[in-house]
Amino acid sequence: QTMSSTRKPPPIYETSSSSSLRRVASAGAGFTAASAGSRGPPGIKRQSSKSGAGLGTRREKDMEALQSLWRKRTGSTTLVVDDDGGQEEVARRAVGEISNLAVGHESCVGGIPGEVRCLCLVGETVWSGERDGTISIRSAKNGVVMKTMDPRETRDNTKDEFVWCLVLVENHVWSGSSKGTIRVWDASTGEFVAAIHQHVGGIYCLLHHAGRVYSASNDFTIGEFDAEGMTFVKQYTGHSNQVRSLCAVGPLLFSGSDDYSIRVWDIETGECVRELTRHKGGVITLIRVRSTIWSGSDDKTICVWNAMTGDLVTQLEGHKSRISSLVKIGDKVWSGSADKIFAY
Repeated sequence: QTMSSTRKPPPIYETSSSSSLRRVASAGAGFTAASAGSRGPPGIKRQSSKSGAGLGTRREKDMEALQSLWRKRTGSTTLVVDDDGGQEEVARRAVGEISNLAVGHESCVGGIPGEVRCLCLVGETVWSGERDGTISIRSAKNGVVMKTMDPRETRDNTKDEFVWCLVLVENHVWSGSSKGTIRVWDASTGEFVAAIHQHVGGIYCLLHHAGRVYSASNDFTIGEFDAEGMTFVKQYTGHSNQVRSLCAVGPLLFSGSDDYSIRVWDIETGECVRELTRHKGGVITLIRVRSTIWSGSDDKTICVWNAMTGDLVTQLEGHKSRISSLVKIGDKVWSGSADKIFAY
């Protein structure tokens, strides 16, 4: 919902007299501040949301309804922060230490030949969706290609398509294609396992959460599949443009779209329970950071939302181009754009 109020909640962090950052309380029940342990790069502006003028406003009713749904589905009023299964530590070992946190690609650690559309960390290897339509399995240590698969040569035999996204699902890797086909591969061998035909448009994003795999498509819909059986469960409809990004927290699914909105869905019923409309451009990327959801947009800004209430915590400005990716590494959130890489 559009924020229209007069009271401004505090930012995630504020600077003390000694220029060190201290964590501050946030407006909104159940919120735990979740940001980098350091200040953002010079020039970054934090634009805080404005909270409602009083009880009874639409925004507050929506927030209370989301909190009520959370309690109903989980029996709790708090969000349990789980770990990442050790994948973050593997990523840090593979990438190494990078000290300059606001850099362009000219300052990268090293260059590996290839035109890559998407990446997925699988143990000590990195799977990459190449521009020529193939999938490569590379060593995480040196980037050397260990195996190459061509999805267009699988038994479903669909030609002229490209891999847009990859996700690790237990012992398999799922790939989403520009033609709407989802393929499943053995994570150990790279062998083709199955093809799933459900969407009529390309797959921008795949998400694994609580035994389910979710797909965001440019056919304006989201698909839900059983991860073990690889079978279709249900479809989420409501967006009026392409669905670009997905993120899930507990019983809630968040989806970002080119219709400028983030929709919040009750996973159990498939019902949209709230629509977040702060961005003025397509929502390209979503990521969970502790008890918040971060969204990156075509409008060159990043919004931070309370995951349990859907309330806007703060809005970050500073990039001069659209935000194409967000990733949490250690205690920082990195944002990728055509201009620079920032770490918060």
